[in-house]
Amino acid sequence: MTLIAPTLILAGEQDDWTPAERCREVVAHARPDSAPIALHVYPDAHHAFDVAVLQPGHRAFGHSVEYNEPAAKDAEEKTRAFPAAHLAGPSPAAGNRR
Repeated sequence: MTLIAPTLILAGEQDDWTPAERCREVVAHARPDSAPIALHVYPDAHHAFDVAVLQPGHRAFGHSVEYNEPAAKDAEEKTRAFPAAHLAGPSPAAGNRR
């Protein structure tokens, strides 16, 4: 698989809806010439770990969903840092200056 844009995957190890193992397979099969790909798996996190209203956790469509504050905060930090690290470059306006 060749990725054309930098990709950040944040997953919960306890996610039974979108299993982290599938994410690991994507990373393992990414071609060397792909855009950067980063995977972080949160050991105690379920699906929708970043949705604060899911306290306490419950079942939805047969799957566990539950907020995990430490994972959510870390994921937010990673989500802000990843584009800055991988998509940084001159702004389009900078190229138009004379």
